[in-house]
Amino acid sequence: MDETIGKGEIIGGKYRIEGVLGVGAMGIVYAAHHLQLDERVALKVLRSELVAYPDAVKRFTREAQAAAKIKNEHVTRVFDIGELTDGTPYIVMESLEGEDLARWLATRGALRLDEAIAFVLQACEALAEAHVLGIVHRDLKPSNLFCFRRPDGAMSIKVLDFGISKIADLSMSDVGKTSGAAKAPVGSPFYMSPEQMQSAHDVDHRTDIWALGVILFELLTTVVPFGGGSLPEVCTKVATRPPRPLRELRRDLPEEVEATILKCLEKNPDNRFENLAEFAGSLFPFASKGARLSIERIVQVSRKARAMAAKTASENPPFLHPAEGSTMRPLGATVPPARLDSGKLTWVGLGGAAVVALGVVLFWTRPTGNGDHTPPAETALTGKAATQPPPPRPAPIPVESLPKDDEPSAPSPAEPAAQGPAPAASAGAAATIDDGSESKQLRLHSPEQDGTTRERVRTPGKNVAHPSSTALGVDVQRSRPPNASRVLDEVNPYTR
Repeated sequence: MDETIGKGEIIGGKYRIEGVLGVGAMGIVYAAHHLQLDERVALKVLRSELVAYPDAVKRFTREAQAAAKIKNEHVTRVFDIGELTDGTPYIVMESLEGEDLARWLATRGALRLDEAIAFVLQACEALAEAHVLGIVHRDLKPSNLFCFRRPDGAMSIKVLDFGISKIADLSMSDVGKTSGAAKAPVGSPFYMSPEQMQSAHDVDHRTDIWALGVILFELLTTVVPFGGGSLPEVCTKVATRPPRPLRELRRDLPEEVEATILKCLEKNPDNRFENLAEFAGSLFPFASKGARLSIERIVQVSRKARAMAAKTASENPPFLHPAEGSTMRPLGATVPPARLDSGKLTWVGLGGAAVVALGVVLFWTRPTGNGDHTPPAETALTGKAATQPPPPRPAPIPVESLPKDDEPSAPSPAEPAAQGPAPAASAGAAATIDDGSESKQLRLHSPEQDGTTRERVRTPGKNVAHPSSTALGVDVQRSRPPNASRVLDEVNPYTR
């Protein structure tokens, strides 16, 4: 171990180094004491051999930026960032006491199902917040999940090392273009997804879901699903082979847990869980009471992310790029009027004058309503709405055309003539309708007690009685013969 800072040295005028906590691939972590706050902190310094590589410096700085953006209890808090006198960057973080899960597996062996699920779900809480911010970790593994004991005695997980995380608003164009140590693969091969092995730049949050499936497999079995003695062998298995069956190593595990891990390890990212909320929900039946609270928080973060995405989409509609050759002007800029040359302006003026002249001619030659085309019924209108003519009155019947008293009455066609005098019970003996006359006539014959017959002629709308008759005849509306030739109500007096 090559220590670059001695014990007791003061960094930045306020951090006193007390010792070395650990050494990683990117830096050395020191235990330090904040002199002004009288608080123990952790100070992570970039390794001296990596300072010459700009890409390594960017990764180191990116870790502080990403961790500072995520406000979650399962992410290590970042307090400060600075540089040593020689330009070496350092990060000041909260100090934790515990061990990472890689050392846990090496010293204690495989975890119980509820313990493994609880630790993975706590890591999901931190990653859910990171994914909302557009941050993909890309280097999840047991050594980056730090387990410590909380003040209440419960074990908790902190996600470490966002140094190679992919941040959406940062440029990644120069990542991997330097030589030497900075050209190391972005991630750990045993936990890398197939798309990350092909291109570390073109990945999204689903590559973290792949890594979580590998971690859960390892926490339950102490081995990885894609093993190998060399990097090419591991890459080949990850890209082409199915994972090692989980229940062959631990038959006590439910089939549903194995199905969840297999879905995380789908080669095609579209076949994996869409987000961490779906992944956490699949583990709900096997989670403890405390772990189920983690699931609820993950689901709430996912809902918040969807709401923010919908709001952003409504406030920022998709930008429509102008067609080739067109010009764009700032919003609110005044567009100058188009200018035409004198020749075009002359033709435009002549065309407008011709249109106006044509409109005037059509206006004065339009129909006035009194021409021959007007129907005769509309010529009598004088500006007011036409009214319906009054219904025609039936023509009066001359008295001379009525039959005399001594003329025998014709029997009804609908009923044969009665033999002898009609009984008194049949008040209306016969009714005939004369349809041949100009105005329809109805003749009624009323039998009298002395054997004579009194005749009454009735026209629609007017009753005319025979002069010799002194008594009213029988009302047809009250006594209608059941076998009359035509029903009176159906007779239209105005049809010819």
